[in-house]
Amino acid sequence: MKKVVTIGGAMQDVFTQYQDVDTLHLHTKEEDYAYVCMRAGRKIEIQNIIYYCGGGATNSAVSFARAGFDVQSFFKIGNDHAGDFILETLKKEHISTNHVIRTSDAPTGQSFIIPGPQGNSAILAYRGANITLTEKEIPQDAIKNADQLYITSLSGPAAPLLIPITQLAKKYNKAVAANPGTSQLLAGADFLKTALSHIDTLILNSYEAELLMTSLSIEIPSLAHPSTRLRQGFGGQAAFTAEPDEVSGRTD
Repeated sequence: MKKVVTIGGAMQDVFTQYQDVDTLHLHTKEEDYAYVCMRAGRKIEIQNIIYYCGGGATNSAVSFARAGFDVQSFFKIGNDHAGDFILETLKKEHISTNHVIRTSDAPTGQSFIIPGPQGNSAILAYRGANITLTEKEIPQDAIKNADQLYITSLSGPAAPLLIPITQLAKKYNKAVAANPGTSQLLAGADFLKTALSHIDTLILNSYEAELLMTSLSIEIPSLAHPSTRLRQGFGGQAAFTAEPDEVSGRTD
């Protein structure tokens, strides 16, 4: 059985459910925008709150585990109830968390999902312990013993870690797939450019592809739908394919 290691963010997703969501719609020549409105000073009654395990590393780990792979997931969380919730969820999915880092210096990352029209929710993301990850915490043994490395978004101050992680993977001749995400590209596309030669498969949606190509000074046409993804094999060919972002919504 192939061994897969996923690396990236881990979040506790808090979904709020309430009725009569106020929205504002803005129509332009290129696109229609919908905004969720909350009036200042107004109390909004919530009918329900639902908790899920989210984040790039955890969502991808669940996908691989359900597909039959032997999966380990690496991320950093706090010593709190939200962190316990994430570990318990992954345990139920038979995902190894032996290399997960826990800290008392920062809480577990959390996302607060506010319902919007047509299922397009607004997300308030607090990265927490995710952005405190350091190079010395990279699980060298797990990478060395893996068959496939899957790197999701490394946000904020953790974004530069993409370089040593991919270099370490190539040192051990491991296949590397990377799905950096918007937050990582906004933190610094230069880190991704430096790591490109060590990445075998790069997965981006259309907006992320435009951010990267702009940083590379390469102009590409706007794509029709944000779920369209650019796969670059670095053998001289690229293709656009459509596929969903994450298992339970993207909050990386």
